[in-house]
Amino acid sequence: INGERFKDRKVMSAALYLYTKNVERSKDSKNLIIEVFALIGDWGEGNQDRKIASEHEVSWNQRGVDGQRWVIPGIGKHDVEYNSTVLGGNGLGLGDVPDDWVAIGFNKEGLRKLERYLNGKEKFYGFLLKAKNGAKGKTLTYFFSSEAQEAEYRPFFQMGYVPAPKTEASSVAIPVPRH
Repeated sequence: INGERFKDRKVMSAALYLYTKNVERSKDSKNLIIEVFALIGDWGEGNQDRKIASEHEVSWNQRGVDGQRWVIPGIGKHDVEYNSTVLGGNGLGLGDVPDDWVAIGFNKEGLRKLERYLNGKEKFYGFLLKAKNGAKGKTLTYFFSSEAQEAEYRPFFQMGYVPAPKTEASSVAIPVPRH
């Protein structure tokens, strides 16, 4: 996150929008709640067009940083690889529509975390999207990535903000007439 543009702003709302594709939406995936967490360490984003990640790309088993492996494959370990504080989620599940946009909204703690990233008070490593409470059943859902051929289905982030209130106290002296 490049914070210079948003420095000294108060974040009022934020949401990550992902396009989901799951033609055969099951009962379990309709109710799937996705939560957002802050990663707390480096990982290697893949940028190759291959099915098997290279040594420096993230996968189910590896972080993609110097061959490091996740402590727990696929989800990492909370408070080691990601912060266990929930920063937001999609609320009521994915619903009945098989192909649609899913809004992952940020809660108050998530908005405060975004402000800390934007103001350079914390390093941004990225977000982990995870099924709430390790969802059970048939919950396989596909999301389009930022490399999707169809640009209109690529994820996007939307944020509402206002200038931060001034922290300096100001006062005005008003003379009081003496009687």
